[in-house]
Amino acid sequence: MKHETTPKTNRNLESSLLIIMLCAGLLGILYHLGANNKEDQNLVMNYEKGISPDRAYISVDQSAEVGLPVQFSLHAADPAAKYQLYIGEKDLLDISQTAFEHVFDQTGLYPLQLILRTNDGREVIETYEIEIKEGKNIAAY
Repeated sequence: MKHETTPKTNRNLESSLLIIMLCAGLLGILYHLGANNKEDQNLVMNYEKGISPDRAYISVDQSAEVGLPVQFSLHAADPAAKYQLYIGEKDLLDISQTAFEHVFDQTGLYPLQLILRTNDGREVIETYEIEIKEGKNIAAY
């Protein structure tokens, strides 16, 4: 059927449906753009103290779940320097690789300290916190 012979009520209905479909398409595009626009979840500390072994930082998520490994990445200017990570009030990890992990077994805020080991002793480079949350229960069959 040609458009000139379509009754006026059908033309209004067609126009209304086209407008609704156009709006739905625009909303879908806006949703898709907003859903893919996630901010960086890494906590990055950078130390500008010149060319020295204590110019280091750790990349880690700001929060994690109990029982799952937390991924840490050490970024150090001097690969020969020795670093440690003090976790909470009991765990002291020797960092021997640039990528390592640790599993937290209780919820809470844990203080973390990046420590540089030198011949004179230990130097705390930075202190910050990571939040460990209760795990999400997923049923598996």
